[in-house]
Amino acid sequence: MGRSALLIGCNYPGTKAELRGCINDVWDFKQTLTQCMGFDEGNIAIMIDTDQQYTQPTGKNIKAHLSKMVTEAQDGDLLFVHFSGHGTQVPSDDPEEKDSKDEAICPCDMNIITDADLTLIFAPLAEKDVKLTFVADCCHSGTMLDHDEVIITGPKDGTPPPPQANAASMQSLLAALGASNDDRDMKNRSLPFGDFKEMLSGMMGGQSVDIGNLRSSMSSLFGDDSSARSMDYSKYISMAKKAMAMMPKSGGQGGGGGGSSMFSSVMAAAGSMGGGDGGKGG
Repeated sequence: MGRSALLIGCNYPGTKAELRGCINDVWDFKQTLTQCMGFDEGNIAIMIDTDQQYTQPTGKNIKAHLSKMVTEAQDGDLLFVHFSGHGTQVPSDDPEEKDSKDEAICPCDMNIITDADLTLIFAPLAEKDVKLTFVADCCHSGTMLDHDEVIITGPKDGTPPPPQANAASMQSLLAALGASNDDRDMKNRSLPFGDFKEMLSGMMGGQSVDIGNLRSSMSSLFGDDSSARSMDYSKYISMAKKAMAMMPKSGGQGGGGGGSSMFSSVMAAAGSMGGGDGGKGG
């Protein structure tokens, strides 16, 4: 029985999304896996964004390593994946998304990996006798693997939940335990959609990014390495461009109906992929 793990920590240094404790989480999990769970250190891959000696936790690198783990997994293996960083939600009109949103983890380059992406990556494991543990230490993680079930739902005996500790009380507790200020990370690990759009806009030289062009912007920034949702949109836009090229030049009497029909059908399909990109053709 083989055991392999991928531990990912994103502190986003120098950005609006900066966190402080995510790299610490990686080292804590590494210690737990090697000392308590029987994992060999050589079978634990580390991705952190605070040290260039390590593979950077970009969207491309994370998806590539996850796919490699799935491909190489044999019956009886154990796979462990841990992500510590920001989580976010982006608009979706997938009818199976009851809240009309895709949950996503935020790699260090903001090439988000949605719940739909993770489902596609892990799907081949259904044909293998492999156990996968996925720990998402971020906001919006409850359905990160696109399952309806939420395992932890609160007290099971019907009693009221305990009072929620605020940041001040948590800081006091940590101080009493001897933790220094540098060890504390009390920042919310949810990246608001507005902040996410703003960061993408900065990467695009100030170009406006909103719901209407989110997927096309992601595709423009990350190309073939962008989320599967963005790739679906790009595929249909490519088809639309080919349809337009096939349309007869204007000025003739008729003959253009087929090309126009093809173009309309393709743009309708693009619009159905969500995010509004395909619905505002100019």
